Amino acid sequence: MAAASPPPPSSPPDRHDSSSSYSGRWEYDVFLCFRGGDTRHGFTSHLMAALSDKKIKAFIDTMLRKTESIDELLSVLQRSTLSIVIFSEKFADSPWCLDEVATIVQSIEIFGHRALPVFYKVGWSDVAGDSGRYSAIIDEELKASSEDSKRWKDALKAVANRAGRTSSAIPIESELIKAIVEDVQKQLIDMSPIIKSENLVGMGSRILEVEQLLAMDEPDDIRIIGIWGMGGLGKTTLAKACYERIVSSTKDIKHHFIRNINQICENQHGIDGIVHELYSKVLSERNLSHEDLDVHYIRACLSRSKVFLVLDNVETPRQLEQLLLDDVFNLTRLFAAGSRIIVTTRNKKVLQNARAKMYGIKGLNDDESMQLFSSRAFKQQHPPYVWMRLSRLAISYCKGHPLAIRVLGSALFDEDENYWESFLSGLRLIRNPEIGVIFRKSYDQMGHDEQRVFLDVACFHHGTSRSIVIRYLETLYPTALANVKDLIDKSLLTCVSKEDGEKIEVHDLLKEMAWSIVNEEPKLGKRSRLVDPDDIYKLLATTKVESWTTCYIYSFLKGIGMMVRPRRKRRKVIDMDEKDKCPLEGLRTTEGISLDLSKAKEMRLEANAFKGMDSLTFLKIWGLSEALGKKIHLPYDGLDSLPDGLRWLQWDGYPSKSLPSGIYPQHLPKLANLMLLDLSYCSNLTAIPDLSGSLQIEELRLLKCKSLVEVPSPVQHLDKLITLDLGYCISLEGLPSKLSSKVLKHVRINNCPKVKHCPDINSEELMELNLDETPIRELPSAVYNVKEGGRL
Repeated sequence: MAAASPPPPSSPPDRHDSSSSYSGRWEYDVFLCFRGGDTRHGFTSHLMAALSDKKIKAFIDTMLRKTESIDELLSVLQRSTLSIVIFSEKFADSPWCLDEVATIVQSIEIFGHRALPVFYKVGWSDVAGDSGRYSAIIDEELKASSEDSKRWKDALKAVANRAGRTSSAIPIESELIKAIVEDVQKQLIDMSPIIKSENLVGMGSRILEVEQLLAMDEPDDIRIIGIWGMGGLGKTTLAKACYERIVSSTKDIKHHFIRNINQICENQHGIDGIVHELYSKVLSERNLSHEDLDVHYIRACLSRSKVFLVLDNVETPRQLEQLLLDDVFNLTRLFAAGSRIIVTTRNKKVLQNARAKMYGIKGLNDDESMQLFSSRAFKQQHPPYVWMRLSRLAISYCKGHPLAIRVLGSALFDEDENYWESFLSGLRLIRNPEIGVIFRKSYDQMGHDEQRVFLDVACFHHGTSRSIVIRYLETLYPTALANVKDLIDKSLLTCVSKEDGEKIEVHDLLKEMAWSIVNEEPKLGKRSRLVDPDDIYKLLATTKVESWTTCYIYSFLKGIGMMVRPRRKRRKVIDMDEKDKCPLEGLRTTEGISLDLSKAKEMRLEANAFKGMDSLTFLKIWGLSEALGKKIHLPYDGLDSLPDGLRWLQWDGYPSKSLPSGIYPQHLPKLANLMLLDLSYCSNLTAIPDLSGSLQIEELRLLKCKSLVEVPSPVQHLDKLITLDLGYCISLEGLPSKLSSKVLKHVRINNCPKVKHCPDINSEELMELNLDETPIRELPSAVYNVKEGGRL
C-alpha cells in the first residue's frame, strides 16, 4: 500500500509534562513502528512502559480504532516528533510496516522528524543489505512492483544508516530498553524549542545528564550541582538551558540566574552587590540590604523557600561561601527541601569544598562539531559535499571546542575556497579576542611558579606520563606536584588514564596560548622555551654558530683598540658594545628546546652548538622515523659538550657514536631518580649504561637500536618497570634471564631475529607481550596471567 501524502503537522498547545521530556508543538513524542506478530507482547510492550515511566508520550497502533486505516496511522506518525523503528525477524513481511518506514523517511526530509532504529535479533545487513533477508522478502514473498521495491528498500537503508541500538551489542533486554529510552530523551531535548531556537548543538545528552544529577523528582534533599570545565566549552550555555527547561516546567519554585559572578566581583570590587541582588530576587524584596540578611526573619523566610539558583562563573571557594551566606556546608539552614543550585566554574576546588555533585563538561564529538561548524559556515545542518575536506580540517583544529568552532565557522562564512585554504594554513585562533581573552585571563590569574609549570607542560610535555612530568618538574620547582594538581583542577591541564598509566594532556588551544605567551618574550635568543623548528634552526644551525664565533673575536679585539674584518665575504660586522646583542649570550636564558624532526629543516651543528646555554634544563629532539637522523649533522667527533644543567635529554636518532665526553650523569637527574630512559632510534648504540642504581625506572625504550647487542642483567631488578620496548633491535642477542617487576604491563621484543629466549616474567599486570618475528620457541608462564583485554 502506498504511503499517504504527508499533511502539515498539527500545532497543539505546548506541553510541560516533565523537566526531562520534550516540550514542543507535536502531538506525540514518539511513534512506535514495529511488527506486531514479532514483538508486541514482549519487547515492544516493555519499551512502551519504560517510555511512559519517563513521561514520554508514545503512540502505539492499539490507540487506533479498528475501523481506522493505515492512512490515519501515517497521519499520526507525521504528528510525532520521533520514530522508534524496531526491526525484527518478520518486520519486512508486512507492507504496512514498510509503508510506515517510507513515510518516516518523508517526514525526516520534509519536517525534520527523527528516527531511532533498533535492530532486535537482526543485523544491519539483514535490513539494508542488497542481498539481505528483507530484500529477499520484498522481492520473493511480497513480489512488490519495481516502484514499491525501490521505495521500500531505499527507506530501509535511510533509517538503518542512522545511529541506533542493536540487541547483539546489548543482549540484556532491560539494559537495551534503558539505553533506547535515554537516546529518546536526548533527542527530544535536542529538538525542544529552547535548544533549537539557540542552535545548541549536542546539548541533549549533556542536559539529560545534568538533569539526572539534579533529580528534581526527589524533593526531600537539597543539592548543589557543579558544571566544571575549561573556558569556552559551554558551561554557561548548558546551565542556562537546564535553568530555562526546569523553570518552565516546575511550579512553586523561586528561581534566579546570576551570570559571570567572578567578572562582576573583579569589576565592582566585591560580592555584596551580587548577594543583595540574589536574595532580593528570591524573596521578592526590592529594598533588602546586605545587613538585613542576618535578621532571623529573613533567614526564616529563606528556610521556607524552595529555590532553583544558577551561580555562573564562581572561581573561588570563598565566593561560593559568601553567596550562600556561609552556610555552604549546611544548606538545610538556608533553603527548603527540594532546592537545587547549579554552580559553573573552571576551578574544581570550588565544587570539592561544597561537596557538590560534579559534571565535567566535555567537548563536542566529531558529528556534533561538524553540525555546529556547518551552522555557522554554511547556515545549514551539514556542509555541501564539495566542502567536506576543508570542513573536516577546520573542526580537527578545534578539538571539539564549541566557542572555537563557532568563531571559526563565522570567520569562513561566505568565503571562497582559496580564502579557506589560506586561512586554515596559518590558523591561530587564539589571536581572536573572543577566544584569547578567555584563556589568557586564566593564565594571568596564576602565581609565578604555576605559570612556569603551565608553560613547561604545554610546550614540552603533552601526552607524557604524569608521574614522570611531576618528577622532572620537582627538580625545578619545589611545589610542582601541587601546581600540576591545581592546573588540572582549573581545567588547564587534563589527566587521562591509558593502558600504560596516566598521561598529562593539553588542549590544542591552550598549547597555542602557551606558544603565544612565549613569543611575546623579547628577542629570539632570549625566549625561555623554543618549539618552533624555524626558530631553533636560526639559533643552532652552522651559519649562526660561526657568526657567533666571529662576534666574540671581533668584540675582544675591538676592546684592545684593533679593527678586524671577518674573513667570510659579505658577513655583516656586528658591533658588540652591548653585551646582550650577542646571540650566544642571549641563549643563556633559554630553558627548554623541543624540536620535532618531522617539521625541521636539515641542519648542520658545530661541536660547540650548545656552548653557553647555562639555563637549558630540557632538550628533546624527537620524531619517529628512520630517516630523521639525517635531519641533523654533527662533526665527525660529535659535540664538545652539552649544558651541565640538563635534567631532561632525549635525542631520537642521535647522529654520532657517543655522547660528549664532557657530559656526566650527575648533570642529569641522579640515576637513582631516573624514571624514563628512551634511546629509541639510536642506530649506532651498542650498549646501554649500568642501571643497577636506577631502581625508579618505569619505562625503558630502545626501539630500533640496530647496533645494540645486549641488555645488561641489572635490568631484571628494575621492580617498578612498566614498559620495556626492544622492537626491531636486529643485533640484539643477550637478555636478562628474568624480569622481576610485578607491575610490568608492556613487553615488546618483536622483530629481533637473534633473540632465542624470552625472559621469565614475574608480573601479574601484563597487558602486552609482543614476540613477533623472533625465533623464540617457548613462552614464559606469565602469558597465562595476561589481563582481560590484553594482547599477545
